[in-house]
Amino acid sequence: MDDENRLLEVDARVRATVNPPTSVVDRVVTRALTDIDRAPQHRRKRIVVVTVATAVLLIAVWRGRERTEEHAVPNSLAITGEGSLLVAESDDRRRWIVGPVAQRPIGASYVIVVPQ
Repeated sequence: MDDENRLLEVDARVRATVNPPTSVVDRVVTRALTDIDRAPQHRRKRIVVVTVATAVLLIAVWRGRERTEEHAVPNSLAITGEGSLLVAESDDRRRWIVGPVAQRPIGASYVIVVPQ
């Protein structure tokens, strides 16, 4: 019966928790009553924070849709090829040229792109 002393200790702790001293009860009640006055301010702050976060999220989604529309895939492509060179041209006049990889590295060269 070694557990008997331990059971009595657990029982004493549970009773102390269930029946706290009056000073503790007074402190908890006083704090609860004073927090009632501050509760609307905290609620207003939470409402403002949630509203601002929602607005920022909606703006981000809206701008993200605009960006995806800007970079949308063209409706049709005209693809032509001659030999090992392939040219794809979209409705909005953008052009992609695909050819074979150069046999040797080309040094000190550059490409100038002029929009049409």
